[in-house]
This record gives sequence, C-alpha cells and structure tokens, in this order.
Amino acid sequence: QPEPLTIVRGDEGLPGKPQPAIFLEAARRIGALPEHCIVFEDAPFGIEAASRAGMRAVAICSTHSAAELAGPHVLAAVRDYTELMNTDFLESIHVAATA
Repeated sequence: QPEPLTIVRGDEGLPGKPQPAIFLEAARRIGALPEHCIVFEDAPFGIEAASRAGMRAVAICSTHSAAELAGPHVLAAVRDYTELMNTDFLESIHVAATA
C-alpha cells in the first residue's frame, strides 16, 4: 500500500474536534482545497469538524449509527472500513463527488 502523503496528529497543538483545524492542516500540507477533500470519520465530532472545514464526509458506522453521523455534507455511510476495502465503494463516491 502507498504511504500517506502527510500525517497530522492530535498531539501537534491543534484544537481538537469538532474544531476543523486538524482537517484543514492536512489539506494545507497536501496542497488540496478543503472542498476537494473527503473525510472518513466514525464519530459525531469528526463529522461536525469536516462540515466546519468545508469538506464532505463518509460516515464509518462502526461505533455510531448512520443517523448519529448524518449531515448534508455526508456522501454515504458504511458499516466499517472493511466494507470500503471489499467493494468498489471508493470508485462510486468519486463519481458522486464529481457530479
């Protein structure tokens, strides 16, 4: 698997979620506009932080329900990361995101 382009950690002094700082810093480091980013998140504060950052999100429903992770910026909800890996889910949201 390819290495990540960047890593932004919670111990770097940035405000925690639901503040969007960690997502905005990740976008800045890779040179991406926030509106071109998709956050994969499993917690309500993370879903809120993605919205505050101006990013879309995919809800990972491993510990919370889809209803708890809902929002107008949420493209889809999946059971867990395995569902992403075992299907063409990422390709399907690429089509949805560019529509």
